[in-house]
Parts: sequence; structure tokens; C-alpha cells
Amino acid sequence: MENAMKTVVQTSSFYTCRTKKQMSAKTVTRSSVLYGILNQLGDRLSDGRVQLLYDSIRKGYQEVGFQYDYVRDMQIADDIACLKRFISFLDGYKILSTKKSLTVETSHFKFLSYVNLIAEKDGQSYACIVFPKKADKSLNGKSIHTNSETDLNVMCAKASLEKDYPGINIALVYLFNEDDALGNPTQFRVLKTKKSNIFIHDYSSYYDEHGFSFETLYSQLEKAAMTKVSYNCFECDCRDFCQKNTISNMPKANAKDETDAIGYQMPTFTETQQKVINKIDGPLLVCAGPGSGKTATLVGRIKHLLDCGIEPEFILAITFTREAAQELKNRCLSFCKPYSVPEIMTLNALGYQILKLNPSLVGNIKLLTSREKMTLIDRLLDISEPLEGFNYSVIKGNNGLLHNISKALDDVLVNGNTEKYAEDFLRFSKLYESVVKQNGYISYSEQITLAQKLFNEHPDVLDKISSRYKYIMVDEYQDIDRDQAKFIYSLSLKSKNICAVGDDDQSIYAFRGGSNRYMLDFRKIYPDAELYTLKENFRTSEKIVRSAEKVILGNKRINKEIIPVKKGGLEPVAITGQSASELNMVVSELISKGYAYEDIAVIASKNQTLCDLQREVSFPSILGKEYVVNNPFFKVLSFALKNHYEQGCDYSAQIRNLIADDKLAECVLSVSIEQPSAYYCDEVSSVLNLSESAIKQAVERLIYENHARSTKELYELLQYMADFGDETRVEPDTKGSVIFITSHESKGMEWRVVLMVDDYKDDSSEEQNRLIYVAMTRAKDALYIFERDGKRLLAA
Repeated sequence: MENAMKTVVQTSSFYTCRTKKQMSAKTVTRSSVLYGILNQLGDRLSDGRVQLLYDSIRKGYQEVGFQYDYVRDMQIADDIACLKRFISFLDGYKILSTKKSLTVETSHFKFLSYVNLIAEKDGQSYACIVFPKKADKSLNGKSIHTNSETDLNVMCAKASLEKDYPGINIALVYLFNEDDALGNPTQFRVLKTKKSNIFIHDYSSYYDEHGFSFETLYSQLEKAAMTKVSYNCFECDCRDFCQKNTISNMPKANAKDETDAIGYQMPTFTETQQKVINKIDGPLLVCAGPGSGKTATLVGRIKHLLDCGIEPEFILAITFTREAAQELKNRCLSFCKPYSVPEIMTLNALGYQILKLNPSLVGNIKLLTSREKMTLIDRLLDISEPLEGFNYSVIKGNNGLLHNISKALDDVLVNGNTEKYAEDFLRFSKLYESVVKQNGYISYSEQITLAQKLFNEHPDVLDKISSRYKYIMVDEYQDIDRDQAKFIYSLSLKSKNICAVGDDDQSIYAFRGGSNRYMLDFRKIYPDAELYTLKENFRTSEKIVRSAEKVILGNKRINKEIIPVKKGGLEPVAITGQSASELNMVVSELISKGYAYEDIAVIASKNQTLCDLQREVSFPSILGKEYVVNNPFFKVLSFALKNHYEQGCDYSAQIRNLIADDKLAECVLSVSIEQPSAYYCDEVSSVLNLSESAIKQAVERLIYENHARSTKELYELLQYMADFGDETRVEPDTKGSVIFITSHESKGMEWRVVLMVDDYKDDSSEEQNRLIYVAMTRAKDALYIFERDGKRLLAA
């Protein structure tokens, strides 16, 4: 939707009267004077001239129509005392920024707001929004307009400032409270009720293992803007200059505009898909083969639930990855407003959210990042004797001491493998585990296990959560593990309205503990469950489908018939040999037939196979997911920050080698480090014309997740990632290139042509069969299999 179509919402009701000319007799009130004073608050605290604020109150009140002079004098003294009370509260805070005007744009609104100042104390940043009145909201408010956390000003400030100040708290401050008496103000109060002078909001429930969820906050912003509220303007002394926008004349967006904006249109569903969509009550298992329109069916089911009048907060959709969750949300926006999109998230994100909502029961937990883990191991090694069986000659890097101990700790504490480690390491692992727990850290997998433990120990929490989520959908059900299966069962125990969607033939994550047994046994767990099979394959041509089916026929599986919509097609082609020359020949032939490079994927089971081949081929190519630390933009950022922070070192030559343009290199080196890290990253990416690139977005996410707000902290983060061979990956831009990708990474994707390199194991296990099946069914038109000498994959 174009910006011009958006409703502008002035989240703050007041504007500032700065001059006597602007302050006409009609509009000058006590409140208008105080709002003007508060706009100067950050400046005066920064320059130490606080006395000017008090002088401005005395001067400004001369314009206000008090009936008696002594009343004016008492009010001046009282308001100065209340302002001093707040300024005293700020003692010890460092002022980072003065008044900032803020703008936040969501799908349908443009919000305008401001904060009076941004301050920092003990490493935590705070943005203050100050009102010269008593609290009209509280942390205990029951509605969206009485709870301070859903105040438009507060949410707008969080949405606008989180990028520059990761983890910032938003403080809603009221100069007065209801127990103040004229000439005798109370102490500055920090409470949860309306008797408080300040409410501090950390929005902890908006964070998951991936960082802050802007989508959730934007949805809440729009919901608050759409909720009607009545104002008693007659009794308000700000009524003459209030600019409140009641948004009653908000333009209605028609469905076509929204569909065009989102870029997704609901398809025509098959008979079986429609049955899945219409089945609301009771357990349901959906077996969805490759290319069967699984995601579209899930979207259609969500729409049907909403059309039936079910409130979005009662609907939960669980996905396997964060990217899948975002895709599902985007498609839902084609038929509903952002604030009407149900909860869509990964299981880990849900577990983390439940834990964060119950701090009194589980403590103030936080997710242990790999960086924090390495730092902790390093510190514990400093106070420990050398551990038996570990090489201390190399400390950092993929094969360094810290990395090896990290893997060993996972082996002992997560997998329970203690037999192969010496007694001193087992003692070290117990020490590490105790320190982790003392500091409130949890691991990635514990997000689910601890949430389940919370359910077991506190049935009232489970009852509350399961009562909320009355309609649950789980995508990629074939890849859940034991702990996830228990967690899902607990969530669905009350309503039994669970729809599990997956394909037992595509279960390929056994190395993570995933298993299709929970899909195969679904009707044992839920005896009343119905089974629907999405048989149609809309992606792959008939002859490729039939060849792929032969690979998994011997597996233990749900019996199903796959019906390819695209009849006929080309038989898969087997080519003996796996060298770059064979790939060059086939790709050259495909390009001559009119295929584009991005229509082609090279798929193998191992990353090493792909890396070796990709280095040798002569056609344009790119790895499916490259490591962030290997990306040129990451290296440019790292060298540029090293150039600033490592005294006596000059990395300009390395930057010039990477950029191959001396002028651009000079521009990068001239970017100021005296700004928030997100701004620095944005400016460097702009110089290199990478503002919209995936790598820039990946670095920004790393900044948020690791709270690297300053360029010094970003320098330390990038240095850590390079030192320890961080495995964070980034999605590449495949336009004009053949993609080289593993079978695991290719799942859910499709290409017109697949070149499959047979480096799969010879064990013919069910897992290997499924992995091969997944690779084969990524192809739409043509499949080439590059076989090893003496092995015929197709014949097998």
C-alpha cells in the first residue's frame, strides 16, 4: 500500500508552544507551558543548566490566567518541586540523546511521536516519555487503552528505537501522582498502579531466540490504533491545542489492493484440500506430499477459522523455521489486517515466550548465545587445571580448544555421552552447568524442555496456555523430536483441535532427533483423528515422480498415491562421472535450450562435495547458504572497524583488495564510528550499494541478537565470529547463478532443473532413501543424476 494511502496517527496529543506569539491567550494553559518545558528537558540535563527549566516555568505561568497571584505562586512552587523530584530520580543516568521525533510506518498507518530524552544506567538504555499530569494508565490496566505497555507513544518509541538501542526500555513518566497535595508532593513512586510516577516497559515477551519481534509489535500498534476510545475533551485544559487524531475516517483498503501489495492470491483448492480447510474440530492428520500445496492449504485453513468467527488469539500455527513462519504470516496478510494475524511461530519461540511470561516460576531466563558460551568457557579454563585429552596449542578457530570443549560439553550435557571423557572434564562440565544456571542462561533445546517442565510442575500454567490456543496447526510434523511431541501434546490436550501437517517420506532430520514415528503413530496418540492425504503433485512432471517413488517404496510409511498433475515429461537422465567438466557440459546444453542459470540447482548430500565442485565449474554459480564470515561485506566491515580500533594497524590495503575501487574504499574508511552500530552498518552498506542485500540484513540481525549497540561492540562481535569460525549463514542472491545446495537445505524449494550429484551413503537406510527422494522431487521439468562409477542410483 502506498504511503499516501496510510492514515497518519499523531500518538502524542500535544504540540509545543515555543514563543509568546504562538502562545495566544486562548491556548496558554498550565499544561501547555509544562509541555514546552519538558521539550527542553534533555538539553538542560545535558548542559547542566537545569535552573533554566525552573525559570521557564516561572516566566511561562505569567501568561496563564490564574485568578489570584498567590495561587500562581503556589502552583509554580509545586510544579517546580515535582519536576525536581523527577530530575533527582534521574541522578546517576547518563543522557545519550535529547528530544527525538519518531516515525513508525506499519502496513496501514504512519505513527508520529517523540521521546523527551534517552538515558543510560548500568549498561541499560531508557527512553523517557514525560507527561505533566497524573497517571491515566497502569501496568495493571485491563484494556489496550488503560495498560501502559500498549500506549501508542510507548509502543511507537520501542518500535522506532530498538534498532539503534537494542534492548531499550521505554519509561512512561508522569510528573504528578494522585496522592500529591499542593505544596506537599509525595516521593517519586515506582509502582504498578495509577499511583505510580513511572512505568518501565522492557517488552521481554516480544523477544524470542532470534531477537526482537517487530512484527508482533507492529500488529499491536495497529490494533491499538483501530480500537475506539472516548475522550473527555470538555474537561481537559489541553482541548484548545490538542491535535489528537481519532482515526475515525481511516480509509478502507479493498481486498484487491491488499492482495496486490502482499503479492499472494488464494488458489483454487482441490476437493481434499477443501476438506482439510473445512475440518475445524477434533484431531486431524494431513499427509502432504511434495508439491501438493501444503502451505496454501494451511493459509486457507487459517482464513476459514477466522471467517467462522474464531478470534485470532485462539489460533496457533507452529512452523519448523523462522523463515516458514514469516512466509505464512505474509500470506495471511492477503486477507486480514496485521492485528488479526494469529500467532505464527516456531516451537522454540513459543517455548521461550511461555518461559518469559512466567519469571516468578522460572526466574529471569535468557538464551545462551554461542559468543556468551565461548566467553564463559574461556573464563572457566582460566581457573581450571589443564583438561586431559584436549590440545591447548590452538585456542581459537574451528579446531581450537574453546570450540572443541564447547562440542564436548554438548556431547555430555545434551546427549548424555559421558563414557569417553576423563573424570576431570566431567567435573568441568558440572562446573560449567552450575555457572550457566546461576546466571539464568538456557540452551536452545531447553526452551522446549523447560517449558514442558513448567507445565508438569504448574498445571495451572498449562491450563492457561491450552485454554488460549484452542486451534493448533503444526507444519513439518514429520521432523519433530520426542520433546517437541510431548510439548505439542500438552498444548493440545484440552481442546484436541490439532491439525498436524507433514510428509513421512520427507523426514530427514534424524541427526537432530527428528523422527516420522510421531506422524506414523498420530492416530494412536489421537484415536479420533481423521487422515487426509494431499495426493496431487503440482510441481514435478510424471516421469520424475514415478522414479522418485521407487526410492522410498521399501520404507515404513503411510500408504499414499501421488498423482502428478503434469503428465508425461522427461525421464531422469543418469550420467556417469561427477567432475566439473560433466556439469559444465550439461549446464551449457540447458542454457542453449532457453533455461536461465537461476532455473538450475546442483544438489548433493554433503557441503564439501558442493564446495569442491563449485570452485571448479566455469558457469556462474553460488553456494546455497554461505557463511556470513566468508562474505566480502562482513570482511569489509571487520577490516574497517579494525582500522579504527586497533592502534598502529592499517587494514586499508585489505579493504581495497576486497572492493577493487580506491574511491569506494576511502568512503568506507571515512564513515564515522561515533554512531550506533546499526547506523554504521547502514552507511557502509549504502556506500557499497548493498542497502537491500541479504548480507546486510544478516549483519543487522546479528547486531540485534547480540546487543552490539556501539561500533566498538560490533567490532568485538565480528572479531569473535571470525576467530571462532562462526557458522551463521546468509541466503544468497541467486539471480544469474546456478545454486549449489544440500538436500537438507533444498527442502521446500523447487527449480526447473535439478542436477543431482550422488554422494549419498550406500547403506540404503530409510533416512538415506528419504534424503534422495527429497532431492529428486525438487525438480519441476528435468532431473540429471551424476553417478559414481559402478553405482546406478536410479536402478537402485
